[in-house]
Amino acid sequence: MNFNFYIFGNSGGRYNQYPQDYTEDMIKPLCEDLTGSLAMIYRHMNLVHYVFVESLGNGIYFGLCLIFNKVRSRYPRNLIDYMKSVIETHALKNRKILEYAASGDVIFLKPQLCDDVMAYDYLKSIINAELDSKNKFGIEELNTIYDGVDKTGYVDFKEPDMSILKLSEEYNRVLIEDSDGIEKNHTHRVIASLREELDKRDTIIAELNKDISTLEKQKKQYRKVMFLLGVLVCCCGGLYFLYDSLNQTERDLRLTSYNLAVANDTIESNRIDIARLNGRIGALSSLIESERLQKQDLQEKLDGIVQAAPFVVTETSFSFESRTYKCNYYASESGSKTIRFKVIKNSTGNVMMNREFSISLQQGYGDFSVYVNPYLDSSHWYTFEIWYGNRLLGGSQH
Repeated sequence: MNFNFYIFGNSGGRYNQYPQDYTEDMIKPLCEDLTGSLAMIYRHMNLVHYVFVESLGNGIYFGLCLIFNKVRSRYPRNLIDYMKSVIETHALKNRKILEYAASGDVIFLKPQLCDDVMAYDYLKSIINAELDSKNKFGIEELNTIYDGVDKTGYVDFKEPDMSILKLSEEYNRVLIEDSDGIEKNHTHRVIASLREELDKRDTIIAELNKDISTLEKQKKQYRKVMFLLGVLVCCCGGLYFLYDSLNQTERDLRLTSYNLAVANDTIESNRIDIARLNGRIGALSSLIESERLQKQDLQEKLDGIVQAAPFVVTETSFSFESRTYKCNYYASESGSKTIRFKVIKNSTGNVMMNREFSISLQQGYGDFSVYVNPYLDSSHWYTFEIWYGNRLLGGSQH
C-alpha cells in the first residue's frame, strides 16, 4: 500500500524528524508540554495525515506519522493502537531507535533519527506488511476533499470510531487525547519502583559507612587520650599523686576498653546489615528479570491465541419465530473482526446462508446476534457455524 512515513522525537535533547520536510511545522506543536499520548488526524485536500506521539518519561517523547492519498481509515482507533504498538513493541522492545537504560528509563539509541536509516526502513516495512495483509483498519476511498477553514476539534481516545470520523469531516484537524503514556506501562512502573527501592538501600548503606568511619575516628581519639594521660602521669610529682593518677588511668582504661568493645559490636552489626541489604538487592534484581521473562512469555502466548481465535464462543441460541441467532462469547481484547456465518440444512446438506460481516468485540464477556434471512422450517434440523478465516470458532444445531 502506498503511504508516506515519518518518525520524530527529541533525541539529542531537541526536536528532530526523519525525513525532514514541511510536516515539521504541523507535527512539532503536538510535542510541546506532552503528557501521556496524543494522536491527530489532519486533512488537506486529498491527503489524510495520521500522527501519534507518546511520552516515554523524563521529558522524552517519540512518534510516528502516516500520510495517505485519497484514502482514509474507517477504524482510526485501531490504526492509532497499532501505531502505539509499533513504538512499544518494535521500536523499544526490539531495540530499534529506543531501548531501556540500566536505570529503567527509556532512551534513544542514537542522537539523531537520521543516523539510523536501517531502523526507519525496518519500521516502515513492518507497517507496510500489516496494511497489506489485513484490513482491520477499514481502509476506504475518500468521498470528500477538505479545502475549508483551518479548524481544530478535540475528542477523547475512548470515544467510538464514528465520533472521530464525524469530527474529521467537520474539522481539518482532530486531536485525540489519551492520558496513558508508556511511563504507565506495568513493566516500566515495576522497574521504576525497584530502582527507587535500590536508591533507598544505597542511602542506608552510605549512612552505615559514615557511622563506621565515625567509629574509626573515635578509636584514634581514644589512643590520643591514653597518650596524654601517660604524659600527665610522668609530669606528676609524688607517689601519692602518681598512685592516684594510676588508679584513675586504670579506670579510664576499663571504660575505654568497654567503649571499644561496644564500638566493635556496632561495626559488626552494621556489616551484617550491609550484607543483608546486598542480598536483598540481588534478590530484587532477580525479581526484575524473572518478571520481565514471565511477561514476555505470557505476551507471546496471548498474541498466538488472539491471532488464531479473536474470541471464544461460550453459548448459542436460535429462535425460529424471530429468526435470530444469538452468540455469547469471551474476548481477550476489544476490536473489530470479520467473521463468516453459515446455515446448513442437515437433511440435504444445502447451505441456506453463507454471509461475511464485521462485528465489534468488547473485552471480556459479550454477545452479538445475526438475523437469518431465509425462512427456516422448525420441523427440520439445521447446523449453524461461525468461522474466522479458515478456523471454525463454534456453532450449534437447532
